[in-house]
Amino acid sequence: MNDIQTAPPKPPTQLKGFATYEDFFDYAKTRFTLEPREYEALFNVLLKLQGVGSDPIETMQDCQSQLADGECLDMLKFMIYVDGLELKDFK
Repeated sequence: MNDIQTAPPKPPTQLKGFATYEDFFDYAKTRFTLEPREYEALFNVLLKLQGVGSDPIETMQDCQSQLADGECLDMLKFMIYVDGLELKDFK
């Protein structure tokens, strides 16, 4: 049996459904009220979720349709916060 070593897949750099970051920004801005830096952080969170099979547009739509008013924004801000944490600080 051949044991071929392959490099792990590279994480995505572009969100499905958006041609550019500006397209994402315009879309997200119509759905969520965030600080400018939080849109970029949300983009990064959605990239990571996309890397494990989550569709970014569906994620944002599901967040709004399945959570009560305000809870979606709170959840997104929590994901942004957790994504920004340095794990080494917990050791």
